[in-house]
Amino acid sequence: MELPHEVEVWYVIPALRRELAKNLMEMGLNQKEVAKKLNLTEPAVSQYLSGKRGKDIDFSTPVLSQIKISAKKIKSSTAKNTVSGEIVRITNYIRKTCLCNIHKGLDKGRKNCCVCKK
Repeated sequence: MELPHEVEVWYVIPALRRELAKNLMEMGLNQKEVAKKLNLTEPAVSQYLSGKRGKDIDFSTPVLSQIKISAKKIKSSTAKNTVSGEIVRITNYIRKTCLCNIHKGLDKGRKNCCVCKK
């Protein structure tokens, strides 16, 4: 199974993008605007929204609350680095609060794993 940083790259960040795209759409942006705000292509946003990308994990309510805060910042910002800064912020939050559980959930054979704690 993947190491924690691989879990972030392959599972967490795509799921974050999915949730950010959903939140921005709920805030009234169209798909083209969401793509521009998230620095993604329109087809990528479409795949996140349809569940073809970023579908392998579901976040807890506290993480979803952090994502909603980030979506509001991203929607109102004109700075290009807002998205990357918010993804880093949320990823750090996940790393501190629930990455180990996400990692264990993806690999059922790691019930007694402690690699995330290192």
